[in-house]
Amino acid sequence: MADDENDDLEEEEEQSSGPGKLVLALGALLLLIVGGGGGVLITNLRGGDTVAETSEATNTDGSTVPDTIITDLGTFSVNLRDAGAGRILQMKISIETGKELSTRVEGRKPQLRDTVLMLASDYTYQELNGIDGRMSFRDEIHAELNAVLTPDVVERVYFTDFVVQ
Repeated sequence: MADDENDDLEEEEEQSSGPGKLVLALGALLLLIVGGGGGVLITNLRGGDTVAETSEATNTDGSTVPDTIITDLGTFSVNLRDAGAGRILQMKISIETGKELSTRVEGRKPQLRDTVLMLASDYTYQELNGIDGRMSFRDEIHAELNAVLTPDVVERVYFTDFVVQ
């Protein structure tokens, strides 16, 4: 009878350790997977071979564009060409150029500001009223600034403030 009790105990130990071994094995496997993923993450953060770094921006169509810099041309206050209305345009303009052009822009800021002031003073309130008028004005500023900076180009012109009083 003692032998029967020992056999029963051995069977219980084998049955109870079977699922325990499975849980332990799954835990070890999970630890290996998580640890391996953490290693890949650390390698990527340290700049390992799997990470490609680029200094170029990517357009929505997947093409790359060279690095650019935005330069503030300052605040402009201009009397508009409205007979007797006394309207004033106050605006801030920034331009986007290639990094290599930014030092040239800084040196020619007075000439660029003069170009914008002369152009703006020829506009009326009606011509600047609405989005179409402002977009046309911005496009004309863009063309005139490119004419001043030829052969270099201004990528974009931004109105950062625009108020007509």
